[in-house]
Amino acid sequence: MENVRSRVGIRHGGDPAIMTQDLLMEVVTRDFRNQSVLIKPNLGFLGSSGTGIITHCEVVRGVVRFMKEAGAHPFIGDSCIFGVNAEEAFEKSGVKNIATEEKVDLINLDEGRPIAFDIPNPFAVEKVKISSYAVDADSIISVPVMKTHMHAIASLSIKNMKGCLHQREKMRFHHLKEEDRFSQWHGFKTLDRAIADLSSVLYPDLVVIDGIIAMEGLGPILGEPKPLGLVLASEDPIAGDTSALFLMGFKSQELPHLFLTATKQTGGELSFDDLDLDRETFLSFRSPFKRAIPEDISAKFPEFVVTSGDTCSACDATTMAFLKTYGKNYAGDK
Repeated sequence: MENVRSRVGIRHGGDPAIMTQDLLMEVVTRDFRNQSVLIKPNLGFLGSSGTGIITHCEVVRGVVRFMKEAGAHPFIGDSCIFGVNAEEAFEKSGVKNIATEEKVDLINLDEGRPIAFDIPNPFAVEKVKISSYAVDADSIISVPVMKTHMHAIASLSIKNMKGCLHQREKMRFHHLKEEDRFSQWHGFKTLDRAIADLSSVLYPDLVVIDGIIAMEGLGPILGEPKPLGLVLASEDPIAGDTSALFLMGFKSQELPHLFLTATKQTGGELSFDDLDLDRETFLSFRSPFKRAIPEDISAKFPEFVVTSGDTCSACDATTMAFLKTYGKNYAGDK
């Protein structure tokens, strides 16, 4: 890619909401006045802010306040993995309280109508069904927590958009079968290809990546909290994810769905060297993450043999939640 200078901003230290607001004042160039804006955090699992499992609620607050001051009409929305009650997850995350205090709606995206889209030049899926709440919004802001992921290497702003899929459509992405017509892409997992396909019809207008308390190791739920105390933002989702990967100690080429999304969006790959950012600051905060290796589950819980295969995030999360809560009770059993 030639002469690409996608702007990425970073803030570190201090109150997460204030940091986020200040950062967006620096990064945002577009006019959001009078727009309906979906703020899409990662609230798909049952977790509290500060665990690295879900987006920190105070980062969400900062985005809400910035958008209100910009003259937009923001609302918060996400959906949960199968088996997790959205109302319970929203409350535990702290985001329900934020929505009440900031006087904005908090929406379970699974309650929207399914809107079908044809995928142009698909890698894995020809059609997707997206929640009407996401489709009807004028703009979407992806606000993921920075964390590792057993199936996708890392979960950042582009993968976060998967939560806009309607109900069981999310699960379908994990169970796609190889088809001959997609043979040229068989070198990539179907999940990575499907995430890139989704980006063809649903792409965030702004990304804010929560690195207040990130997660390393066995993400997306069984990993370890990694305090970084920072927030990233960019109007270019690929640039935002690329810069986050740099901080995590990964190369952008290691994230297949990011490479495939870049292929669809720009026709080429984006590297950290292409970005317009403060390199010294990014270097100073770079802190390599432990990778999410499924085999490490059995190492951490030797009494269990865990086989991942083609499971979806809901199946993995259920297993991990059980092990996290009850695994130690079986220590020493044979």
